[in-house]
Order: sequence, then C-alpha cells, then structure tokens
Amino acid sequence: VAQKERCCQEHYELGSCQPGQDDKAPSGKCYAFCKASCYKGGFCKANGNKHHCHCYC
Repeated sequence: VAQKERCCQEHYELGSCQPGQDDKAPSGKCYAFCKASCYKGGFCKANGNKHHCHCYC
C-alpha cells in the first residue's frame, strides 16, 4: 500500500484485529502500520460484526 493511501482508510489486507490490543501504541498491529505513514496512527475499527485496522486522517 502506498504511503499516501494509508491515511483515512480501512486496511482489510491486514486481516481482523482485536480492539484494545491492536490499536495500542507503540506496537499494536493497527497503530504501528498506520503510524509509519499517518501522524495520528490508527485503531481497530468495528465494521459490522468484524474488526479491521483503520488509519486516522
């Protein structure tokens, strides 16, 4: 994923995530992936009955 395309988007390619675990700084899966390109990092977002990583804008 190109860096400019990470922010403000969900990233299904990372698979499912665990809220409260994968969005923790500094090593949570979602946070670490997003922080590499997005100033605010990211979090594990509910999407229906599943959770996926979402990078902040």
